[in-house]
Amino acid sequence: MPPASALATIGGALVIAVVRDGPYLAGSSRFDASAVSQVFVERGTRLASLGYLGPMWELYAVWTWIAAFASASFGVTGGATPSSPAGSAVAFATIGSGAIGSAAAGWFADRIGKARIAAWAMSVSGACCAAAGFVFHAPAPLLVVFAVVWGAAVVADSAQLSALVAEYSPRDHVGTALTIQTAPASCWRWHRFACCRLPHRRWAGNGCFSAWRPDRCSASSRCAG
Repeated sequence: MPPASALATIGGALVIAVVRDGPYLAGSSRFDASAVSQVFVERGTRLASLGYLGPMWELYAVWTWIAAFASASFGVTGGATPSSPAGSAVAFATIGSGAIGSAAAGWFADRIGKARIAAWAMSVSGACCAAAGFVFHAPAPLLVVFAVVWGAAVVADSAQLSALVAEYSPRDHVGTALTIQTAPASCWRWHRFACCRLPHRRWAGNGCFSAWRPDRCSASSRCAG
């Protein structure tokens, strides 16, 4: 923990010392309480914001739960939430693969469209949700591959949906739009963290289908229209 805190402090100091505002920085708008309704009048902003909420439920559920799921899958017992070095390694691979998924999604989004990539990413991660119960107790190599694919897909839509919100929202209310998008998701993720403190061995194996919501793919895909 101390090394992580030290690195965070160094990173903050570098931002203060080195990073400067770019040439396209927009001036701050005066507070306008009606901006919330103005932002949601735009269909693209509304759909991208709503489309962001479902994946956030899944994303933080996966990150919080995958170590317990993998440990239970490997046959580890003991305690309310199974844990093991192998399960932690699977969680590391799952979360780390998100960097690859995000970079790849950004590269393709610039070429074939943000909404399309977001919809594809949500479709893949949704399929992983549905398949999670079937890979429980699968051989370790298969479980690792599954976790890496899920980790890459589950995070790949987030940046695309935020970019869509910024793209569709009124120019003088981009900050408001992004706040509306991320604030409910932040509350949602902490609620999810609280819920995920409760899983036990049986839940890890048999409750894997709870994160999958078929309606989660529709909002982002409609933004393309």
